[in-house]
Amino acid sequence: MSAPLTAPHDPTVNAVPTRPPLAVTPDVPDTDDLARLRQRFAPIFERIAAGAAERDVNRTLPYEQIRELNAAGFATLRVPRSHGGPEVSVRTLTALLVELAAADSNVAHQYRSHYGFLESLRHKSSAQQERWYRLILEGATVGNASTETSGNALGTLNTRLEPRPGGGAVLTGRKGYATASLFSTHTRVRALDPSTFDPKRRPRRVLSFGSRALSSRGPANPGARSVPEHARSAPERIEGRGFRCAP
Repeated sequence: MSAPLTAPHDPTVNAVPTRPPLAVTPDVPDTDDLARLRQRFAPIFERIAAGAAERDVNRTLPYEQIRELNAAGFATLRVPRSHGGPEVSVRTLTALLVELAAADSNVAHQYRSHYGFLESLRHKSSAQQERWYRLILEGATVGNASTETSGNALGTLNTRLEPRPGGGAVLTGRKGYATASLFSTHTRVRALDPSTFDPKRRPRRVLSFGSRALSSRGPANPGARSVPEHARSAPERIEGRGFRCAP
């Protein structure tokens, strides 16, 4: 039996403006960049570390901690300079994530899906890049809800993208891993469109899986609205460095 979370969903976790782009050199992992970034984020990391053990024991979700990091621009670090971002190197970002994880691993893990999305965005169209980099600089973050734990054969999904009369679509289904989706403004979801869905398959529900403070349990709400222009078919998915996606 799992204990209830002590904090309800907070839809305002990302409703804060980010600061102006950081003054760092793009993709140059020198100590000057890292030193300046440490100076910026170290006080926040210290405040996060101070309450980490208590949050973990009480299963308190880190809304305030993530809100403070996002307000300081932590989610924008890999946005390219050509789009107005700081574009710090992967090495510098990794060093900061290691330090954040030392303060509270639950908080650091929330940025896994977000930065995975940012890296894959480098291989997308100019129009997609322009839209999403702008949103991220305005404070948007991206969670993940792709994996299903049971009820589907290898290579298939139970989650469906169902068109609605008059336009638009809704998602129906449940996901098993959804790290950061509760704290994010957007969630990246894998789903089948109606032309590939097998109606004989029965949906299943798994409600007892997840980590204490990662918001990883069953996030996909039945009837969640999907924005058509954000949907992409499998052949359009990319295979980039470190991100391999089967067609």
